[in-house]
Amino acid sequence: MIEYGKLRLDESVDRLLPELPDRRMLRRLDGPVDDTVPAERPITVEDLLSFHLGWGPPS
Repeated sequence: MIEYGKLRLDESVDRLLPELPDRRMLRRLDGPVDDTVPAERPITVEDLLSFHLGWGPPS
């Protein structure tokens, strides 16, 4: 799909997964589950294909 221009690696998944709007993330990994802040950036197709899924930078 990327070769045919139907999908881009840097594209946000918002168009593909509209059921996941207004994503939030934990303020701290060891913090309470309800202590969240808005995500700094959208999840991209590349994140999904590389299993990053917006969980933070790769180590």
